[in-house]
Amino acid sequence: MDIEIKVTKSYGQSQSAVSSFTRFSDAYLLMDTVVDIRETAVDGEYVIYIQPVNDIALRSVELSFEFDPAGAYIYNNGASASDNAAVMAADIPLPFSRDVFMAANYDFDTEGKAFVLNLGFTSFERFFTYFTYVPGRVTAVYNLENRLISAGTILRLENIMIDDTFCAGLFLESLSESITRKQKIKRNDTSLFAWHSGSGSAVHDGDIKALERLAEGKDVCKAILIDGGWQTGGEYSCILEPERELYPDGIDAVLQSLADNGFKAGITYAPALISEESPKFKDYNYRLYSDRNYIPSFENVYPMNPASQDVQTETFGFIKNAVSNWNAGILKLDHLGALLRRDASSFSPVVYQRDYSVGLLRRFLKGIRNAAGPDTFMLVSGLFGECAGIADGITLSEERIDEAAASNIADGAGTWNAVRAAILNMLYKSFYNYTVYRSFGAELTASDKISDDEFQMLAVTSAFCGGNVLTAGDADKFNEFRRSIISKILPPGGISVRPLDHMEYPCCTHASCIVPDKSVRTEIHLLYNFDDFDDTRILKVSEPSVFVDMLSGKLISSGRAYVSVNIRPHSAVPVLVKYMPEYPALLWTNDNVYCGCVNTSDLFFSDTLIITSDAPKGTEFNIYVPYGRSGDVFVNEKKLRLDLLKVTDLGEGSIFTYVQ
Repeated sequence: MDIEIKVTKSYGQSQSAVSSFTRFSDAYLLMDTVVDIRETAVDGEYVIYIQPVNDIALRSVELSFEFDPAGAYIYNNGASASDNAAVMAADIPLPFSRDVFMAANYDFDTEGKAFVLNLGFTSFERFFTYFTYVPGRVTAVYNLENRLISAGTILRLENIMIDDTFCAGLFLESLSESITRKQKIKRNDTSLFAWHSGSGSAVHDGDIKALERLAEGKDVCKAILIDGGWQTGGEYSCILEPERELYPDGIDAVLQSLADNGFKAGITYAPALISEESPKFKDYNYRLYSDRNYIPSFENVYPMNPASQDVQTETFGFIKNAVSNWNAGILKLDHLGALLRRDASSFSPVVYQRDYSVGLLRRFLKGIRNAAGPDTFMLVSGLFGECAGIADGITLSEERIDEAAASNIADGAGTWNAVRAAILNMLYKSFYNYTVYRSFGAELTASDKISDDEFQMLAVTSAFCGGNVLTAGDADKFNEFRRSIISKILPPGGISVRPLDHMEYPCCTHASCIVPDKSVRTEIHLLYNFDDFDDTRILKVSEPSVFVDMLSGKLISSGRAYVSVNIRPHSAVPVLVKYMPEYPALLWTNDNVYCGCVNTSDLFFSDTLIITSDAPKGTEFNIYVPYGRSGDVFVNEKKLRLDLLKVTDLGEGSIFTYVQ
């Protein structure tokens, strides 16, 4: 595959060179600038150095790849981490994708047609990077902001991973692992059950009690995230005081009440953004970005300069106050993407005076991290790579489901489209979880514009996306079915499934993972039906297995290497697969949707099955013993009398059910 390397000056003149993929690591002289491309220690990952021979102002460095779009598909990861991801036909233009671009054609029957192309940035330290696509040509862009670079200066651009052999799933795993290594990220095990207040609505004691009832005494870290509407004048007013009508006694009193009731308190804040409607807007003109074009990032909201001493003093001071005096244990930083790009002008980047935009923003975010302290859970919205190694969590849903359902113009189909997009976003971006971030996915809602089956799809995806569980709306209005589903998926288990085929068109219908550290091979499969009619799916594995519906805790089938599963419209079925063991083993429990994959372990050693579990009292343990095998079985050091237990025949053995 050929790669075109192009350097463009500030006034538009450009020069390019074309290299084969095999000779990509080389040095090129373009526009009197040496472009030195080197492969890193990671397979398929490259770093680019540029060094001008003379003083020069550069607009960009670009890498372009061409392929035949006929019959191919592309993956759009969105303009930000919270934008909807999608698999699209390759004949559709894509103006802007931030960190990942993938293309594939699986036509292996036609000579020269089949190919894969995977591209992704793995560092986000100083320069604004993105992908653009016109049918058949994708370009990775390094924006150099038309800045003057002195002769002899060496700039290291962001690392990029380029691959034409891996399937999309393996590529994304390699990509996220590279980011994790670079940022020295340690896995954050904080797992939350959170409720997000609506914009402009106060948090009351009734909300706290309703969330307690939803949690049903589960051993889970509960949290309430207060929307940015808590501020006087709105989220972008730069007035860092609570709205008196919403919080007459002060917001610190509410957050203290949350802490007293065992909740983590979260506060939403959009740093360095100001609305034209703010009474401070004219006085804060000097804080705006340095290009003085006064173009908003979205609607009438403008970015301020993160390098401004006044912006930093105000931001860091607020963060310290929220953590120290308001007992905020979670900090949600909203709309960070608006500090780097403007939606209103075809995604043009924001240019600051003192440094390249990403480098400046990361220093600003590190200042926020230091002000918040290491024990505060830092959650971000709108950016992915630039926050890696700084933030703990990330939001993966652009449009809140509850707001879509409440919209006067959202009919049933419109609401379903929002649900569908949120589910796919969680699935497609699942590679972030347990490597770079713990995510917050789509919000579960009590709205009757979303059917119970659609709610189940959202809940199951949230449970197995590896992140946290988030609800919204009136927590007292959940019906009995939805309460039972929420109870089933708590506490979040941290299990992250991946699409079986990341490039499946038009959407992912099968996601899976292997559960490690089990005595027999254990898999989880999520089967989706996005259609408006019933569907029957055949789930095949490589060995005869036991298949269990993880929501109901009921056995589907056993002894075969495949199972037929009926899925209702707009619904999903999670299936636990245990390969048929040749020795006594635990098959599943019924305490939650994870069926023992998270809180229970088993070990068969020297004719003894040892099961240890944190499952609550009343949990059923389904234990398989093949015919002709004997030995002792222990559950939490208690020796079981199998002859006294309920027994079910299962092909070449029996299932014994023990109730703890």
